[in-house]
Amino acid sequence: MDRPLAVRLLRHGLTEENVFKRYVGWGDPSLCQEGINRLKQKRNAIPSCSMVISSDLKRCVQTAKIYFPNQHIEQWKEFRELNFGKWDGYTFEELKDDPLYQAWLTNPDSVCPPGGETFVDFQTRVNRGIDRLYRYIKKRDVSHVAIITHGGVIRYWLTRFAPKQRSFWEWHAAYGEGYELVWSRLESLRRGERCISLREVPLTENESG
Repeated sequence: MDRPLAVRLLRHGLTEENVFKRYVGWGDPSLCQEGINRLKQKRNAIPSCSMVISSDLKRCVQTAKIYFPNQHIEQWKEFRELNFGKWDGYTFEELKDDPLYQAWLTNPDSVCPPGGETFVDFQTRVNRGIDRLYRYIKKRDVSHVAIITHGGVIRYWLTRFAPKQRSFWEWHAAYGEGYELVWSRLESLRRGERCISLREVPLTENESG
């Protein structure tokens, strides 16, 4: 019999690069001490789950280990942030006079950062991860999944699956926080149907960031 499914999407904790508003895609910085301290303050408010999946990048794996210290953590490359290529580590101010960067801001679906990926490439990769998740869950007795990932991945999931349709940039997840999406049937995920319930996780007022 098909079963309900809850997916909790949680953004990684704060890094020093985030503090200085640098693009961080496939770059692999660690959490900063402030980020670690914030996660430790929030972890008791994070619901338990039957499976934990993390982007394989260090900031997500570290977050997963703080929030779920006694659970096995799957590391999936499909749930990495957009690959900013050679722009990784730079700020808007440092890139704003680059014509290719301006073209990318206007049309990220088809303009590719040097050495990176287009937004269409990013969507295709995350969709592969969603398909993999469905197949993985179907073979196991799993009903509550936590995915520790990145802001762009969370925005994409919500654009595709939230009950009310919003644009990519209308969604926001603070560091260490995110959303829980609930479907009444696992098969709904495979069909690409919007979830029936959406709530913020943890159930506290979001901080800015």
